[in-house]
Amino acid sequence: MFRRSFHVAVLGFAVLVCLSGRVAEAQTKPFKLTGSGLAPYGLSLIPGVPAPHVSTGTATELGQHTGAGHFTFLEFTGPLTADFSSAPTYTFVAANGDQLVCTYGDVHNGALLPGEVTLTPQSDGSFTAEFVAEFNPVPSQCTGRFKNLTGGSFLMIAKSSPFFLIGAGSTAFVYTWEGNGSLVFAKGK
Repeated sequence: MFRRSFHVAVLGFAVLVCLSGRVAEAQTKPFKLTGSGLAPYGLSLIPGVPAPHVSTGTATELGQHTGAGHFTFLEFTGPLTADFSSAPTYTFVAANGDQLVCTYGDVHNGALLPGEVTLTPQSDGSFTAEFVAEFNPVPSQCTGRFKNLTGGSFLMIAKSSPFFLIGAGSTAFVYTWEGNGSLVFAKGK
C-alpha cells in the first residue's frame, strides 16, 4: 500500500513538473470582444452553403478592429434550431493590419460543440436569431501581434435584428455580439 501511494505521489509530482514547464512556455491572456455587424445577404438555410458576414468592434489584444468571414448551417436540430460553423474561417483585423484568424463552431479546430442558432418568431412574421459559438484561433494563419499565438478560445453570443425568411434564405440583418475567453501565446520572441 505504501509503495503504491509513493508511486502515485511521484507520478503526480512528475505530471506537475511537466505541466509547470508547459505553463512557463506559454502566456494566457484574457480576451473580451464587443461589436456589431451585418449579414448583407442574410442566412443561407441550405446546410453547407455559406453566407458572408462582417463586423466592427473593440477587443482586448485587437483594439478597434474589423472582421469578415462566412457562416454555414450544418444541420437543423429542431424546427427553430440548427448547428452551424464558420466556413472556413473568420478574420479579425486590427487597425494596423494584424490578423487574428479563427474558426467558430468547428469541432475539428478545438470547439467542444458546433455553434447553435435559435430562431424566435416575431408577431409581424419576422424572426430574430441568437447565435452561440466557441471561437478558436488558427495560429498558422495569424499575423503581427498574433504570430506567436498557440491556442485559446472564446465564447461569442450574437443577437440579430428582425429578418424575414424567404425561400432557402433570409433578408439581410444586423447583429450585435460579445465574447469572453482567453488567448494563449508562446513566451519569448
